Amino acid sequence: IVLLTEGSFSCTEQLQHIIDATTEDIPCIPINTPTFRFPGQDYFEHDLPLRFGKQACDVEEKLRHFLKNITVPFTTYGSQQVLQAQSEIVVQRIPRQSPSATTSPAASKRSTRQLDLLQAEHSAKVSRLSSR
Repeated sequence: IVLLTEGSFSCTEQLQHIIDATTEDIPCIPINTPTFRFPGQDYFEHDLPLRFGKQACDVEEKLRHFLKNITVPFTTYGSQQVLQAQSEIVVQRIPRQSPSATTSPAASKRSTRQLDLLQAEHSAKVSRLSSR
């Protein structure tokens, strides 16, 4: 999950995480908050070269690939129902690993149960937070 806020594309650490995930083909769920603004052409033409120099073209390619993912809006000031619905969209987009040939059926069932428990725990936390 990548939480996009104002300044996300100015933060070297967050950019590095996005680049690493894209390079390693790690599925990402981008979540944009109300303060996030998608970078414009000026960002790619001026800001990236200043920050990354000769690597700017590679970084631009990875960021554009990342931005092809449909982001989940997260209205931090929304009602409990809105926050709950948006949280459920995020949870639904979490990829479930399919059992591989090296994973035993018992281990696969444990992993699925653990994921289900984490998703239920997340939903409960969101409900508690949004009821405050």
